This record gives sequence, C-alpha cells and structure tokens, in this order.
Amino acid sequence: MSARARGGDRSSPRSTRASRFQEELVGSGPRTDSDAWRKVHRITPILQTWQVFAVFVGVVAFNSVEYLRNIREILGSIGEYLWLVPVVLLGSVVLVLGIAFLYSHLAWKRIRYAVDSQAVYYHQGIFFKAQRTARLSRIQAVDVIQPFLGRLFGLARVDIETAGGGDSKVQVAYLSLENAEDLRAEILARAAGVDLVEQEEATAAGEARSERARSACHPL
Repeated sequence: MSARARGGDRSSPRSTRASRFQEELVGSGPRTDSDAWRKVHRITPILQTWQVFAVFVGVVAFNSVEYLRNIREILGSIGEYLWLVPVVLLGSVVLVLGIAFLYSHLAWKRIRYAVDSQAVYYHQGIFFKAQRTARLSRIQAVDVIQPFLGRLFGLARVDIETAGGGDSKVQVAYLSLENAEDLRAEILARAAGVDLVEQEEATAAGEARSERARSACHPL
C-alpha cells in the first residue's frame, strides 16, 4: 500500500547556505518538552530484527538434526538422566524467549519520533544511537508502506524521502495503519505550511458553535 506526494527542490547557492544554517538550528530534536516525542508499536523491534531470530532458529535446527542422527547413542549415554532432556529443551526455549522479550522491551523504549514545524525526527538504538532528521522543506515524498509481516499485525511504516541522495530516507516504523495515515497527513500539512494548532482551534470553535446552535433549536 503506498501513497506519494512529489515536489521539486530547486535551490540557489544562497538558499543552500541558508538551508544549511537552518539545518544547524533544527538539531536532533524538537524545541519542545518531552511530550512532543511519540512512541511506535511495541513489537517494532521484533519486526525489524526478525531475520536475526530466523537465522538463530535455523542454526539451532541444523544442530538438532546432527544430534538426532546419533539419538540412540546419545540416549544410551544419558541413561538415568534421560528426564533432563525435556527440561533442558524447555529451559532453552524459555531462555531464548526471555532474551527476545528483554531486547524488544529495551529497544522499544529507545525508539521515538516527533514532528514539529521544522522537521521529522526519528531516534533509536540501545548501545549505538541513530538519529535521523527529515527537514520539511526538503521532503519529496511521504509513503505509507505495509510489508508482509506488518500487514499480519495491522501495522505500517511511514517512509519519508528528502532531497539529498539515497541515504536521505527516514522511516518511522511501526505504527497502526490509522496512525500511519494520520502521520502522513500531518507531515504533508506541515510541509505545506498549514498551522495545525490554528486548524484544530478553528475546528473546535466550529464544533462549539454547532453545538450551541443545536441547543438553541432544541431547548430543554
């Protein structure tokens, strides 16, 4: 599933210097309090690193096949300690699941994103922090993407392409499909110069006037 918005980015040397200065001002995060930062879905780290777990399971399965070829000799050598086999297997499964859960929780706590009038910010990383920033003035496309695993859980990511080459993409993953669509609409609105605060206040005022009109037409 994809939705795109395109726009040119023509800039003179003077505007380029100005944009660089503006980029320094933007920094690595919004100039607001911590409430500006938002969280992704909790299973995002698992979806981002499922390949690693798949390789791990494959290695374990391959080694298990090697052991099964000599199962009789192994069982004979174990003898009276045969009951330890299911205990060890169960313990291994619990250990792997525990490590996966701990990693997922720690990684999720370190993933956050924010949007303000200047840029979109995305931070992640437990041991090595990665910070990506997409300035609104350089955005060329905003896509809502649902990979196969994301579609299974009803999740999507938002891909933000900016002018500056192949390494200029910022991905916000993973969000519910509804939140991803809302984020895309917000980014496009901010990039177009729409003041969302004024828009929300105007919407709230309009709803209040409608409510007062309904009350006046149907008094108690």
